[in-house]
Amino acid sequence: MPLHAAGNFREFEPGSGEGPSIVEARGKIPEAERSRIGRYLATGAVFAVSSGPLSDWFTGEKNIAPHHTQTDGVWHWRADLP
Repeated sequence: MPLHAAGNFREFEPGSGEGPSIVEARGKIPEAERSRIGRYLATGAVFAVSSGPLSDWFTGEKNIAPHHTQTDGVWHWRADLP
């Protein structure tokens, strides 16, 4: 069974214009849920790895997370989402 993609925001794929906007999605998760969701995302198994570092899309801060994808066996997401 193929994995479903989560967190594929159009800003991460310059020129695509498809998918949800991370700018529009920012702050939409209720405060009470943020820690729980962050912990869940952080505990995913590493699915794929790349050698490049990731930067924060909003601040430009460098090397915020390893450049890899995580999974729970059903969904996959970027490591810099939590």
